[in-house]
Amino acid sequence: MTEEDLPKSLEEPRTSENGQTKDDLDKLIRNLYFDRVNYPNMIYKKGYRQEFPNRTTAFYQCAYKHCGWHGLYASTLKHMETEHYEDPDIETMTPVEWGLKNLYRGEAGIRGKFTKGKYQPADGIWRCPYPNCDFKGSKYPSCTRHHVEHIHHNIKYPCPNEGCAQIFSNKDYLSMHVRNVHDNIKAYTCDFCDQPFKTTHGLRCHRMIHTGERPFTCPGCGKGFIQRTPWKRHMANVCRVQPPDEKKK
Repeated sequence: MTEEDLPKSLEEPRTSENGQTKDDLDKLIRNLYFDRVNYPNMIYKKGYRQEFPNRTTAFYQCAYKHCGWHGLYASTLKHMETEHYEDPDIETMTPVEWGLKNLYRGEAGIRGKFTKGKYQPADGIWRCPYPNCDFKGSKYPSCTRHHVEHIHHNIKYPCPNEGCAQIFSNKDYLSMHVRNVHDNIKAYTCDFCDQPFKTTHGLRCHRMIHTGERPFTCPGCGKGFIQRTPWKRHMANVCRVQPPDEKKK
């Protein structure tokens, strides 16, 4: 490791609470990053892994005296750079600016990168940072990011291929379009007849020809169908019956 690998913007030690000074903390952190063999705050446990009951495993304690964390080496570095990270922009940014920065942080990791860590939502659910917007996503920020880009920023992703006017609201949809339409990549192959397909949906429907599976059945005549659209068309135009309530299935 080099000086660049040391974590930046860590919180101050609680000197008045436990007597740990800034110099004491810096010394421990450098020791942990550059000379872990001689790191003084270690815990040793025997039989940590069931397959090796007689092996002793070394755990590294957090360099902060008030913190009771201990873990394997990489886990301890990750803990230091997430749970004890103090973002310097939190006092200078507006609530929306801070919310957007927090939403777009990189995944928790090591090597001093921006990380979520303690700045994740308390309940784990990512919400839209814009005022008067009640959008609530999931425990993964990608859903809320898409909402922000599509609703508030109106970000669009046009197809880069000349002559194609398709525009998408999601990078994944754009990649899928380019792969399936322009590159004509057929990455999915039937294990019965080796016929290639562009999508898993196309492959799944094709496999039903071999297996005889018919997930949609007409309640009037009992005829089975592979796809929903021809099934509904048949019920409306041929047997003239009401389609069953699919939610009850």
